[in-house]
Amino acid sequence: MNFFEMVKKWTVNDYRTQGIKSEVIIDMLISEFVEEIVAYGLGIDVNEKSKIKLLAKEFPIKLGEKYIKNAKASYLLSDEINKKLYLTELNTNAWNFPGRDDREQLTSLVNAADDGVNRLWDFFFKVLDRHIKRPTEESRKYFYTLHKLIDGIGLLPSMKMSELEKEIQRAFSGYVPTIIYISMPPIDTEEKSYSDGRKLYMVMQVIHLKTLLDSRDDFNKYISEDKTGIWESTREILDEIMIHVKK
Repeated sequence: MNFFEMVKKWTVNDYRTQGIKSEVIIDMLISEFVEEIVAYGLGIDVNEKSKIKLLAKEFPIKLGEKYIKNAKASYLLSDEINKKLYLTELNTNAWNFPGRDDREQLTSLVNAADDGVNRLWDFFFKVLDRHIKRPTEESRKYFYTLHKLIDGIGLLPSMKMSELEKEIQRAFSGYVPTIIYISMPPIDTEEKSYSDGRKLYMVMQVIHLKTLLDSRDDFNKYISEDKTGIWESTREILDEIMIHVKK
Protein backbone atom coordinates (compact mmCIF):
# COMPACT_ATOMS: atom_id res chain seq x y z
CA MET A 1 0.00 0.00 0.00
CA ASN A 2 1.44 3.39 -1.00
CA PHE A 3 0.66 6.75 0.61
CA PHE A 4 -2.16 7.64 -1.78
CA GLU A 5 -3.86 4.27 -1.33
CA MET A 6 -3.70 4.72 2.44
CA VAL A 7 -5.19 8.21 2.23
CA LYS A 8 -7.93 7.02 -0.11
CA LYS A 9 -8.77 4.03 2.08
CA TRP A 10 -9.17 6.03 5.28
CA THR A 11 -10.82 9.04 3.66
CA VAL A 12 -13.57 6.85 2.22
CA ASN A 13 -13.76 4.87 5.46
CA ASP A 14 -14.10 7.99 7.59
CA TYR A 15 -16.75 9.46 5.29
CA ARG A 16 -18.85 6.36 6.02
CA THR A 17 -18.14 6.30 9.77
CA GLN A 18 -20.59 7.65 12.35
CA GLY A 19 -19.40 10.59 14.45
CA ILE A 20 -16.94 11.84 11.82
CA LYS A 21 -18.13 14.98 10.07
CA SER A 22 -18.30 14.40 6.35
CA GLU A 23 -18.14 18.15 5.70
CA VAL A 24 -14.59 18.27 7.07
CA ILE A 25 -13.51 15.38 4.85
CA ILE A 26 -14.97 16.80 1.64
CA ASP A 27 -13.82 20.32 2.49
CA MET A 28 -10.24 19.06 2.80
CA LEU A 29 -10.52 17.43 -0.63
CA ILE A 30 -12.08 20.30 -2.58
CA SER A 31 -10.66 23.47 -0.98
CA GLU A 32 -7.73 23.54 -3.41
CA PHE A 33 -10.21 23.48 -6.30
CA VAL A 34 -13.17 25.47 -4.99
CA GLU A 35 -12.42 28.43 -7.28
CA GLU A 36 -12.47 26.16 -10.31
CA ILE A 37 -15.59 24.35 -9.06
CA VAL A 38 -17.50 27.61 -8.71
CA ALA A 39 -16.23 29.00 -12.04
CA TYR A 40 -17.24 25.81 -13.85
CA GLY A 41 -20.54 25.42 -12.01
CA LEU A 42 -21.63 28.96 -12.84
CA GLY A 43 -20.56 28.72 -16.44
CA ILE A 44 -17.79 31.31 -16.20
CA ASP A 45 -15.67 31.35 -19.35
CA VAL A 46 -12.61 29.17 -18.82
CA ASN A 47 -10.38 32.09 -19.82
CA GLU A 48 -11.87 34.19 -17.01
CA LYS A 49 -11.63 31.54 -14.29
CA SER A 50 -8.80 33.39 -12.49
CA LYS A 51 -11.24 36.18 -11.66
CA ILE A 52 -13.06 33.86 -9.24
CA LYS A 53 -11.12 34.04 -5.99
CA LEU A 54 -11.44 32.31 -2.64
CA LEU A 55 -11.32 35.03 0.02
CA ALA A 56 -12.05 33.10 3.21
CA LYS A 57 -13.27 29.85 4.68
CA GLU A 58 -15.83 29.55 7.48
CA PHE A 59 -16.74 33.20 6.95
CA PRO A 60 -18.85 34.59 9.83
CA ILE A 61 -22.36 35.81 9.05
CA LYS A 62 -24.94 37.21 11.41
CA LEU A 63 -27.13 34.86 13.42
CA GLY A 64 -29.84 36.81 15.20
CA GLU A 65 -29.58 40.44 16.23
CA LYS A 66 -26.57 40.20 18.55
CA TYR A 67 -23.31 40.08 16.63
CA ILE A 68 -21.73 37.96 19.35
CA LYS A 69 -23.53 35.05 17.73
CA ASN A 70 -22.67 34.02 14.21
CA ALA A 71 -23.23 31.32 11.66
CA LYS A 72 -20.58 30.65 9.02
CA ALA A 73 -20.51 30.24 5.27
CA SER A 74 -18.20 27.41 4.22
CA TYR A 75 -16.47 29.67 1.68
CA LEU A 76 -16.54 33.30 0.62
CA LEU A 77 -15.52 33.87 -2.99
CA SER A 78 -15.39 36.99 -5.12
CA ASP A 79 -16.41 37.25 -8.76
CA GLU A 80 -14.68 40.19 -10.41
CA ILE A 81 -16.58 39.63 -13.66
CA ASN A 82 -20.12 39.81 -12.32
CA LYS A 83 -19.30 41.88 -9.20
CA LYS A 84 -20.61 39.30 -6.78
CA LEU A 85 -19.55 37.83 -3.46
CA TYR A 86 -20.51 34.17 -3.25
CA LEU A 87 -21.61 32.96 0.17
CA THR A 88 -20.88 29.33 -0.60
CA GLU A 89 -22.11 26.43 1.48
CA LEU A 90 -20.86 22.84 1.32
CA ASN A 91 -23.67 20.29 1.57
CA THR A 92 -22.46 16.71 1.95
CA ASN A 93 -25.22 14.52 3.36
CA ALA A 94 -28.53 16.38 3.58
CA TRP A 95 -30.22 14.31 0.89
CA ASN A 96 -33.65 15.45 2.11
CA PHE A 97 -32.64 19.14 1.91
CA PRO A 98 -33.80 21.34 3.48
CA GLY A 99 -34.04 19.72 6.91
CA ARG A 100 -34.31 21.76 10.11
CA ASP A 101 -30.60 22.53 10.42
CA ASP A 102 -30.40 23.28 6.71
CA ARG A 103 -33.30 25.74 6.98
CA GLU A 104 -31.58 27.59 9.82
CA GLN A 105 -28.32 27.83 7.87
CA LEU A 106 -30.07 28.88 4.67
CA THR A 107 -31.99 31.55 6.58
CA SER A 108 -28.72 32.96 7.91
CA LEU A 109 -27.29 33.00 4.39
CA VAL A 110 -30.40 34.62 2.91
CA ASN A 111 -30.42 37.30 5.62
CA ALA A 112 -26.73 38.00 5.01
CA ALA A 113 -27.32 38.28 1.26
CA ASP A 114 -30.37 40.49 1.75
CA ASP A 115 -28.43 42.78 4.10
CA GLY A 116 -26.01 43.60 1.30
CA VAL A 117 -22.26 43.88 0.97
CA ASN A 118 -21.73 46.78 3.38
CA ARG A 119 -23.44 45.02 6.27
CA LEU A 120 -21.63 41.80 5.41
CA TRP A 121 -18.26 43.46 6.00
CA ASP A 122 -19.54 45.55 8.88
CA PHE A 123 -20.53 42.38 10.72
CA PHE A 124 -17.19 40.72 9.96
CA PHE A 125 -15.29 43.60 11.53
CA LYS A 126 -17.63 43.68 14.53
CA VAL A 127 -16.73 40.03 15.13
CA LEU A 128 -13.03 40.90 14.86
CA ASP A 129 -13.48 43.82 17.26
CA ARG A 130 -15.07 41.49 19.80
CA HIS A 131 -12.05 39.20 19.55
CA ILE A 132 -9.71 42.16 20.09
CA LYS A 133 -11.57 43.25 23.23
CA ARG A 134 -12.27 39.77 24.57
CA PRO A 135 -9.71 37.37 23.08
CA THR A 136 -10.34 33.64 23.24
CA GLU A 137 -8.55 30.59 21.88
CA GLU A 138 -10.51 31.09 18.66
CA SER A 139 -9.41 34.72 18.22
CA ARG A 140 -6.12 33.97 16.47
CA LYS A 141 -8.05 31.92 13.87
CA TYR A 142 -10.25 34.89 13.02
CA PHE A 143 -7.18 37.06 12.57
CA TYR A 144 -5.57 34.38 10.43
CA THR A 145 -8.68 34.60 8.23
CA LEU A 146 -8.32 38.39 8.12
CA HIS A 147 -4.66 38.17 7.06
CA LYS A 148 -5.49 35.63 4.35
CA LEU A 149 -8.21 37.96 3.12
CA ILE A 150 -6.11 41.13 3.00
CA ASP A 151 -3.21 39.24 1.43
CA GLY A 152 -5.56 37.98 -1.27
CA ILE A 153 -6.65 41.48 -2.25
CA GLY A 154 -3.25 43.11 -1.81
CA LEU A 155 -3.66 45.17 1.35
CA LEU A 156 -0.95 45.77 3.93
CA PRO A 157 -1.34 43.90 7.24
CA SER A 158 0.29 46.85 9.03
CA MET A 159 -2.76 49.03 8.35
CA LYS A 160 -5.03 49.98 11.24
CA MET A 161 -8.21 47.93 11.59
CA SER A 162 -10.39 50.94 10.70
CA GLU A 163 -8.31 51.53 7.56
CA LEU A 164 -8.56 47.88 6.57
CA GLU A 165 -12.32 47.97 6.92
CA LYS A 166 -12.58 51.06 4.71
CA GLU A 167 -10.29 49.57 2.07
CA ILE A 168 -12.15 46.26 2.00
CA GLN A 169 -15.50 48.07 1.81
CA ARG A 170 -14.09 50.11 -1.07
CA ALA A 171 -12.66 47.06 -2.86
CA PHE A 172 -16.05 45.34 -2.91
CA SER A 173 -18.29 48.37 -3.29
CA GLY A 174 -21.19 47.50 -5.57
CA TYR A 175 -20.71 43.74 -5.24
CA VAL A 176 -23.87 41.69 -4.63
CA PRO A 177 -23.85 38.80 -2.10
CA THR A 178 -25.20 35.64 -3.72
CA ILE A 179 -25.81 32.18 -2.24
CA ILE A 180 -24.27 29.05 -3.76
CA TYR A 181 -24.48 25.46 -2.54
CA ILE A 182 -21.83 22.94 -3.55
CA SER A 183 -23.76 19.74 -2.98
CA MET A 184 -22.97 16.03 -3.07
CA PRO A 185 -26.58 14.78 -2.84
CA PRO A 186 -29.05 16.29 -5.32
CA ILE A 187 -31.05 19.35 -4.27
CA ASP A 188 -34.36 19.92 -6.02
CA THR A 189 -34.53 23.68 -6.41
CA GLU A 190 -37.49 23.58 -8.80
CA GLU A 191 -40.01 21.87 -6.51
CA LYS A 192 -38.80 22.66 -2.99
CA SER A 193 -39.36 26.06 -1.42
CA TYR A 194 -37.75 28.44 1.02
CA SER A 195 -39.65 29.36 4.18
CA ASP A 196 -41.16 32.48 2.60
CA GLY A 197 -42.65 30.48 -0.27
CA ARG A 198 -40.07 31.25 -2.93
CA LYS A 199 -38.74 28.27 -4.83
CA LEU A 200 -35.18 27.41 -3.84
CA TYR A 201 -33.80 28.37 -7.25
CA MET A 202 -34.87 31.96 -6.52
CA VAL A 203 -32.67 32.24 -3.42
CA MET A 204 -29.72 29.94 -4.17
CA GLN A 205 -27.69 28.40 -6.97
CA VAL A 206 -26.55 24.78 -6.73
CA ILE A 207 -23.43 23.15 -8.11
CA HIS A 208 -23.81 19.37 -7.95
CA LEU A 209 -20.46 17.61 -7.49
CA LYS A 210 -21.78 14.46 -9.16
CA THR A 211 -22.53 16.39 -12.35
CA LEU A 212 -19.09 17.97 -12.23
CA LEU A 213 -17.36 14.63 -11.73
CA ASP A 214 -19.34 13.11 -14.60
CA SER A 215 -18.27 15.98 -16.89
CA ARG A 216 -14.62 15.06 -16.70
CA ASP A 217 -13.31 16.59 -19.93
CA ASP A 218 -15.27 19.83 -19.55
CA PHE A 219 -14.17 20.41 -15.96
CA ASN A 220 -10.56 19.47 -16.65
CA LYS A 221 -10.30 22.56 -18.85
CA TYR A 222 -10.59 24.64 -15.67
CA ILE A 223 -7.71 22.83 -13.94
CA SER A 224 -4.29 24.39 -14.52
CA GLU A 225 -1.46 22.13 -15.60
CA ASP A 226 0.29 22.32 -12.22
CA LYS A 227 -2.86 21.02 -10.51
CA THR A 228 -3.74 18.24 -12.94
CA GLY A 229 -2.04 15.46 -11.00
CA ILE A 230 -3.48 16.29 -7.61
CA TRP A 231 -6.95 16.83 -9.12
CA GLU A 232 -6.90 13.36 -10.71
CA SER A 233 -6.01 11.83 -7.33
CA THR A 234 -8.71 13.89 -5.64
CA ARG A 235 -11.24 12.91 -8.27
CA GLU A 236 -10.49 9.23 -7.68
CA ILE A 237 -11.29 9.61 -3.98
CA LEU A 238 -14.41 11.69 -4.64
CA ASP A 239 -15.68 9.14 -7.19
CA GLU A 240 -15.29 6.39 -4.59
CA ILE A 241 -17.09 8.45 -1.93
CA MET A 242 -19.88 9.34 -4.34
CA ILE A 243 -20.83 5.66 -4.56
CA HIS A 244 -21.95 5.91 -0.93
CA VAL A 245 -23.92 9.18 -1.24
CA LYS A 246 -27.64 8.56 -0.92
CA LYS A 247 -29.41 9.58 -4.10
